Amino acid sequence: MGDHGGIAREAAARQEWADVYAAYCEADPTDLGPEDLEAFADAAWWTSRLEESLDLRAKAFAAYWDAGTHRRAGYCAWFLAYDYLIKNEWPHASGWLKRAQRCLTEDPDCLESGFLALLESNVAQGAVVDRDRRAARVELSPSEELGRAICGLPRAPDRTSRHRWPP
Repeated sequence: MGDHGGIAREAAARQEWADVYAAYCEADPTDLGPEDLEAFADAAWWTSRLEESLDLRAKAFAAYWDAGTHRRAGYCAWFLAYDYLIKNEWPHASGWLKRAQRCLTEDPDCLESGFLALLESNVAQGAVVDRDRRAARVELSPSEELGRAICGLPRAPDRTSRHRWPP
């Protein structure tokens, strides 16, 4: 991978994400291992390149899975589920959530399983709150809307709209 990989890894250790991203862009993609792909995904994420981050993290997931490193693959799958929930892309999020669950079944007491459990509980709690608010027809504040986005829930309905919500 040459000098670019070393530069990228050193910059990643310092969390200098713009430098990490630039160095990995110069590296030969065929030389990137799972750790490099994950660091490249982090750099893309921190430099506001979400779509590229998603693609790179999916490649990191596959590389970890192929290497038999299922815990780390589970972490990548969890991260992808979280990012797709933030984007409100439920089908993708659900698929990555299931992959994370499968990856982490062998080691339920690991840190990655804790991240997964937290995400699952946030989604479940958000769904309950969403159901109750819809039933009560309660308007949400901007901070509550942000909380919904963090939990991966759709935007609250616009009560002035001519369209019925939920559909």
